[in-house]
Amino acid sequence: EKLALTVLEKLVQEIQSRNLGITITVYKNDKAVASSFYLISKNRLIQLCNAKSANLTFNANTFIVEYVLRNFANQFEVLDFEGSNIKGVNEFNASFRAETKNYAAYQSKLF
Repeated sequence: EKLALTVLEKLVQEIQSRNLGITITVYKNDKAVASSFYLISKNRLIQLCNAKSANLTFNANTFIVEYVLRNFANQFEVLDFEGSNIKGVNEFNASFRAETKNYAAYQSKLF
């Protein structure tokens, strides 16, 4: 798990260094409580990862997705969610009328 976070951190840093990423963060009382990172790839805005504080009294991820839809809908043809096999995540994505697309997966022992 720690190796995966290290790889993700390096990936995000590289994307940011190339100005190909957007970070959206929600603050409550000047403290970051949720954040999503998006990769810009031609006409797609790809949600690469997100995180939120436990026990929030509001759905910060909904706020982030609504913000992205409002502010970037005219700039990108596709908003690509992460997708998930978790029922609650699928329901969340479906609430924004997300379409399911299946892709081949590749695994490597390097990661």
